[in-house]
Amino acid sequence: MAKILFTGAFRFPDGDAASLRINNIINILKPYYDEILVAGWEQKNKFLIDDKFYLYNSIKCFPQAELDNNSTTLLEKFGSFIYKGERTLNWIENYLKKDAFEIIVVYNPPALFALQLISLCKKYNIKLILDSTEWYDSNHLPMGRFGLPAIENFIRMHYVYPKISNIISISHYLNNYYAEKSYKFDINQMILPIVLDCQLVVEKPSIDQGINFIYAGNLGKKDNIIDFINYLPTLHQQLNCPILFNIAGVTFSQMRDLLGSENFDTVQTYINCHGRLSRDKVIDLYSKSHFSVLFRDDKRYAHAGFPTKLVESWSMATPVICNPIGDITLYALHGENACIVNDITDVAKFLADVLKNNQYKYMQQQCQKTIDLKLSNKVYSDQLLDFFRRLK
Repeated sequence: MAKILFTGAFRFPDGDAASLRINNIINILKPYYDEILVAGWEQKNKFLIDDKFYLYNSIKCFPQAELDNNSTTLLEKFGSFIYKGERTLNWIENYLKKDAFEIIVVYNPPALFALQLISLCKKYNIKLILDSTEWYDSNHLPMGRFGLPAIENFIRMHYVYPKISNIISISHYLNNYYAEKSYKFDINQMILPIVLDCQLVVEKPSIDQGINFIYAGNLGKKDNIIDFINYLPTLHQQLNCPILFNIAGVTFSQMRDLLGSENFDTVQTYINCHGRLSRDKVIDLYSKSHFSVLFRDDKRYAHAGFPTKLVESWSMATPVICNPIGDITLYALHGENACIVNDITDVAKFLADVLKNNQYKYMQQQCQKTIDLKLSNKVYSDQLLDFFRRLK
């Protein structure tokens, strides 16, 4: 069958949540295609073969070094932002002079890069697939809602992405948006949430001895965890048992700045800030935690996305404390694999009931059942293969 190239704004093979998604899609497709290549946007490492590529699970990977470049001057930063993806386009054109791709899958590309890639694919008769997983909130971007990144985000979502004929969306919200907005009357679409196979779960510390929580990510952007942190002293008092909130992604110093000194001093004994951790260390924290915490604002970005943290938590048999936003409600069931609340003060009563009724082991089982029956590779493999057969 055909040769496929995966490229776009991800750090292969495990540098971010996006690479986890790309890996899973590749694992589904790999048995059915002649060759799969990856041109991720991670920096080049020291172990490239012929100074060009490295091998990961027998996949040839050609790092493009589009992300994490240390631009110093304002002009360099402007140029790096506007022309992000230029190296990749040059690499693709050079590759096509001596070989061919039948399919290119591009992950959340910048607007200009996407437009140029659309043109290139038409020139070489290549099927182009957009993998769309975000609709960024302008207030979360550098320079705010009137800055250059917000303008670029508006252009890509309203004018560029709808030009692509084959779109994989992470959520029903995005799928519905492209169906209405597309310039094509017969757009080829599918919904693919984050999928992940269950992990080998080690025995967690006994929940009767205290409750460990976990959050791994960027506080103050997509996720609203500050209210839960401030709630910890009250939660401890109401449950009358030890509690500890493990937070990966920020240091104690950064947390003090976020909370203010007075609030930080109040909650410090209930939190452990680990700073940025590798994915392996985050997974280890999940294995030692009883509940993950995930609260998002009721805004477009939350409905358009689908949190990797949710699936990662369930794969480690860790129930989630969350609010009912977007596609989360299609998979999270209160009292089964999750504690779903609109009011954070309801968490204490829920946890007290879990402890009283010895319900935690059951919730762990439901987490892995959710992954196995609703969010694993095997659930979506047939749909994904059918999507690829319909490419336009």
